[in-house]
Order: sequence, then structure tokens, then C-alpha cells
Amino acid sequence: MILCLSLVCCTNSTGNEEQKQHDSMAKESYPDSAKVSTQMLDSIKHFLKLGQYDKAKQCMDFYELQSGIASSEVVSPGYESYYYIKGIYYINVNKPDSAQILFQKCNNNDVDPYIRMLVYGGLSLLYDKKGIADSTAKYALLSYEANESLSQKKTEESERKSADILTLQWWLIAAIIIIILIAGSSILIDRKSRKANERKLRNATERYEREKAQLKNEMEDMNALLEEKVVLLESKDQLFERQRMELDEEIAQREQSISELKSRVSQYEQQLNIKNTAMIEDEIQSSPIRSTFEYYITHITEHPTDKHWKELIRFTKKHLPQMFILLNKHNVTERELRICILARLKFKPGEIATIMDCRFPEVSLTRSRLLKRIYGVEGKAVDFDRQLMLLY
Repeated sequence: MILCLSLVCCTNSTGNEEQKQHDSMAKESYPDSAKVSTQMLDSIKHFLKLGQYDKAKQCMDFYELQSGIASSEVVSPGYESYYYIKGIYYINVNKPDSAQILFQKCNNNDVDPYIRMLVYGGLSLLYDKKGIADSTAKYALLSYEANESLSQKKTEESERKSADILTLQWWLIAAIIIIILIAGSSILIDRKSRKANERKLRNATERYEREKAQLKNEMEDMNALLEEKVVLLESKDQLFERQRMELDEEIAQREQSISELKSRVSQYEQQLNIKNTAMIEDEIQSSPIRSTFEYYITHITEHPTDKHWKELIRFTKKHLPQMFILLNKHNVTERELRICILARLKFKPGEIATIMDCRFPEVSLTRSRLLKRIYGVEGKAVDFDRQLMLLY
């Protein structure tokens, strides 16, 4: 709404700058009701201060019209400050009864200490104008007490805010300390973890070197025993069955020990990245023994000799010790062992059946059963092959 007050406050310019300012304000348009309320109350108080009661009355009428309280018979909440100003107007225009009614209505409302202080001050002025000294003194005292109560309330609020700020500061300090402690702990834990990892790597390296040296010694002893066995076999007349059995037993123990050592060394080599797995796999798949067994795929009327099977077993112990130890631990039969080795050398199931002169389903069923027996899971034969390819 566009409001114009040019007919209300436009007469008798006094030449005073403050007067001109309020007269100019009274001529402006106010699209914002909050702006109208604040500036209009200031103008009313200004005109009352100058004794220009007609202009003050015109501004009050306009204010009541705009705020919607013109027809209200009760004091509207939130407008107590205006009613106090209107009561002062009534006192100045000799309408003490009207002023008293307004002050009493304001006092009956649940107003804050500041409005109550204004109301008591207005009543004190009213009774002073009426010449009633005791009532004047009474309400002057009540106004003073309300002012003291207001000051005390403000002091308490200020102290409470200060206490809240202090508490917040302590909480912030505590949070910063906790963050610092957490960060420090994380750094210490990280350092300890790195030291522990370095220590583990150093220990693994030492064990690797030690067992590698032990493997070398075992292989030298093994070669010596093999040479001794060759000598004894060449002199068959001097060979006794007991000596041969003892040598075979010791050789078997050495082979087992070498397989286990090779398995552990292989694990250390993988951990320390000493050998490339792809290179090892290439060596296995390009080995002469695999070429030997490839021959029987195309020559189906011929089959591997016992010598060839023994060479395959020795190859497995030497180059695939982990797989040999695992299968030996689960007591696989010689036929099952041969199927596993051929599968590890990436021969297809049909090729394995041709080499071993057996039916294709036997190859698949054997691998499926071994998957359940060794790894404890149900699955297909190809799942068992994937497990074998992880072993060296």
C-alpha cells in the first residue's frame, strides 16, 4: 500500500533541522509496515517533545489505522510501547482518565520488565499531574524497582552468556586437545606399525637366507648319496638288500625335506619378490618332461613307461614342491597324483584321458572329488584346476 502523510504533518515549519527531518519523513510513502511503525513512533515522540500535540494526534491516528488496532478495545500484545506513548499524549492534553485506563490495561498484560517500568513511570507522571502525592511516590518507586529488576535481568543474561561463552571456549580447547592426542596417537601407531613391518621383513629375509643355505647343503648331501647309490648298484655283487633299503629310505626323507624346503623358499621368494611368477610358470610349461608327455597325445596307441612316470614325479618334487606336499599330505593314490600333475601342466581333460588310457568322466570325477577332499568345498573339476595353478 502506498501511504501519504503530506496532509498530516506539513504545516508551520520551525526551521529546526530535526523538525524538518520528521516533517519530511511524514510526507514519505511507506510500502513496508515495519518501517512505518518504527519511524512513526519516533515522529510521535518527537512531536510530543516539541509540544505539537495536533501533529502527534494525526500521526497516532495514522499509526492505528495502519496497524489495525484503531477499533480494538483491549491492549493488543506487542503494542505496549505505543500505548505508553499514547498515555503520555493523554496526560499532556489533559485527559488523565484516558491515560490511566491505557496504563492500567498495559499493566494488566503479561509484559516484560521494560514495559512495566514505562507504565509505572507513566502512572507516576499521571498522579503527579493530578496532585496525588502518595500515588505519585508509589508508582515512582515501582518504576524504580522495575528498572532495577530489568537491570538485574540484563546483568544475569550477560553473565549467563559470558558463562556460556566460557564453557564453549573450554569445550573448544578440550576438542582441540583431543584432536591433538588422536593425531599424536595415530602417528605413534603408524610408526610402530612401520617398525613392526620392517622387523617382519627383516626376519623373513633372514629365514629365507638361512633355509636357502640349508637347501643347498641338503642338495649337496643328496647328490653325494645318489653317487654312492650308483656306485653300489654298479657293484651288484656287493650290494646288500638292507643297505639298499636304508639308502632308499634316506633318499626319500631327503626328497621330502627338499620338497618342504623348496616350498618354503618359494613362499619367501614370492613374499620378497625375488622371482617372477610368470617366469616360473613359463619354465614349468616349457619343460622337457611336458614335451615328453605331449608325444602320447598324438600317438594314442603308445603309453608312458614307468620311467617316464617316475621322471614326472621327480619333476613335481623339484619344481612344484607345494603341490606335491599338499597332495602327499592328503594321501592321494598314484593314479590321482598323475591326473593332478598332468592337469597342473595344463593338459586338457581329454588329453589326460588319452595319456592315461582311461575314460574322460574318470578324469573329471577325480578332480571334483579331490576339490571336496582337499579344500572342503563343492565345485566343478575346473575349480580344482584353478586351485592347483596357485601352487608352486
